[in-house]
Amino acid sequence: DQLALHVECLSAAGTWEPFARTPEIGAEPQPCGGGGPQLAGPAGTGMVVVHRRCAGDDAALVVDRATDTTWEPLGGPLNDDGSGGLLGLYTQFGAALTSFQGELYATWTGWPITPGTFETSLNRYVAASWQREVVVSAADVLYRHPTFFATASALYVHYGEPAPTVWEVTGGTITSKGAVALAGGEWTLYSSLASWNGQLVLAYSSAPAGASRPESTFVTKIAFHDGATGWTVDPNPIEDLPGRDGMVPLLFTMGSDLYIMYADYTTDGVSDVVGEPFHFRVKRWTGAAWQAVGS
Repeated sequence: DQLALHVECLSAAGTWEPFARTPEIGAEPQPCGGGGPQLAGPAGTGMVVVHRRCAGDDAALVVDRATDTTWEPLGGPLNDDGSGGLLGLYTQFGAALTSFQGELYATWTGWPITPGTFETSLNRYVAASWQREVVVSAADVLYRHPTFFATASALYVHYGEPAPTVWEVTGGTITSKGAVALAGGEWTLYSSLASWNGQLVLAYSSAPAGASRPESTFVTKIAFHDGATGWTVDPNPIEDLPGRDGMVPLLFTMGSDLYIMYADYTTDGVSDVVGEPFHFRVKRWTGAAWQAVGS
């Protein structure tokens, strides 16, 4: 495969124009594949992007910074094993990258030397190098889709599988904010985190135990944090009609209001078949129920 990574910027005229730098990021052949890039910045370093770069038979997870004329590496690989080698990367996705209080952070899932053990890592760019801490690690447990959420004063890492889980990051310290307690056999995948009136709120995709095709039976659930390490799942259904939702919900706030956007496959007679059209819905939390916004 020949893969190249391109960056474009929205011009004042409303058109997308190449963010011209030479050489372009990832211009070399990329047979290692898998995982999407992500932009962040500025954080005192200018625009940066995290992406994969081939390193022999392995893949290096790297961050490049845009200068006035080119892209240049920012520190070494995020998955440096400390002895000149590379830790393995989970191939389905790349890394999340964010700027928080003037510092760059990245999070990703991979595996150390121990076979069958997966771990989610947090990298922090300090003194021109990436410092890596292990957020969580376990044998035969895959932590899927870790990403960031930040308020003005706090940074969080969260993921949806094996259970919706949140960690708070303070400098190099990582503190658990707990995980949602799942029903027996319940299967989750993606999560979205927001802060509403000072309270953390999680949205996540959930499939019931015994589902033969989880992707066709996902529903969206909401959990509210208790301020310590506990989460209370909201019993109010998101859907107007029972049925399948999309896998990637999005929580967000506007002013003092909490909203959720999700893919709805069942309301208004939309087909409940995988791959068929669906509607995106937006709903507002009233404090007691989810109220539709628009049509």
